[in-house]
Amino acid sequence: MGAKLLKLDDDIALPMQHWRQTLHMHPELAFQEHRTALLIADVLRKLELDVTTGIAHTGVVATLRNGDGPSIGLRVAIDATPQQEQGRLPHRSRHSICMHACGHDGHAAMLLGAATQLARHRHFRGTLHFIFQPAQESGEGAAAMLADNLLERFPCDAIYGMHNWPGLALGKFGIASGIATAALDYFEINVHGSGAHISQPHQGIDSLLCASYIVVALQTIASRRIDPQDATLVAVTQLLAGDQQHVVPRHAVIRGSIRNLTPATRMRVQEIMAEIATFTATAHGACADIVFSRPTPATINTGHEAGLAASAARRVAGRHAVVATCPPALAAEDFAHMLQQRPGAYVLLGVDPPRKKTLPLNHACYDFNDQALGIGAGFFVAIAEQYAGAEQQPRQHAHD
Repeated sequence: MGAKLLKLDDDIALPMQHWRQTLHMHPELAFQEHRTALLIADVLRKLELDVTTGIAHTGVVATLRNGDGPSIGLRVAIDATPQQEQGRLPHRSRHSICMHACGHDGHAAMLLGAATQLARHRHFRGTLHFIFQPAQESGEGAAAMLADNLLERFPCDAIYGMHNWPGLALGKFGIASGIATAALDYFEINVHGSGAHISQPHQGIDSLLCASYIVVALQTIASRRIDPQDATLVAVTQLLAGDQQHVVPRHAVIRGSIRNLTPATRMRVQEIMAEIATFTATAHGACADIVFSRPTPATINTGHEAGLAASAARRVAGRHAVVATCPPALAAEDFAHMLQQRPGAYVLLGVDPPRKKTLPLNHACYDFNDQALGIGAGFFVAIAEQYAGAEQQPRQHAHD
């Protein structure tokens, strides 16, 4: 007979669902999560935790202490995405061009549920920091919290994060030792030509035509210029040019993002992109410049902490809970900035019900699967007890 699985108190499930659906109805964008932060802080204060608000504008941290021992951070993101919800659920978004299309409503509810369980049953020794981070979607929130002295004010020996993951079965966890998610860079290419009347195109330099060739050439980077074993994605998502139908556009803008798993591949891709932009423009008699911005490093799990996370996942969902061959995700996660400062792990939580595929993240009809709330909350409880249990002696980490 296997070990008894960790279960939350029966009366936690309904409040988690209520919090989740309330947050879904009232989504807020990066650094605007005021109502969200108020709900979170109110729940945590009722648990008699030490609650600090206003970290990086709208972030919330609650602290639970229980004797001497290690300090651990449990982090979730709380912001929404700038999309118009297309679903017709009773708890659909009440706000225009703003919805929880990435499941952060579920993440926040899970951590509130875990805080409730841990406040009642203190099967750990040490200090827990429940970290509710703003502005993950913009890639700015983690760095902003760190700049607001998050880890100096709330010291952590290790820090853990989680994200729901469509495509992974409910009750399964993706936990990698090493790279968990990709590095991300945004790019903008400005192509400069010269205008002319469309009836005399030879008198101008068509920036839009040139930009189109650049867009096509960028698609050859992953397929022809980079080792196929080095996962790389160059995604063009915007091509803007011209404002009149009878004029050759003199200026065009190409925007998108790049995702890689290693620093060497990241640098090489940027070099190739600069070459393609420059030489393609020259061939068309134009010129081009490229700018890379808002970099997010790869999310890298430390081995010891990833092992503890896997053990915690099995304690919640059984011995087959962890998917052994879960590859790194090409999604990016600004939690990576926190893992550059402290050891820890980032975990993917399966949400697909049996024999059914969940809609992908950022779909206009996406809705977090409430059946995953207890599993995710249980994981946070288990990792806290695993890392800071009375019998557990985790390795010590300097706070430098």
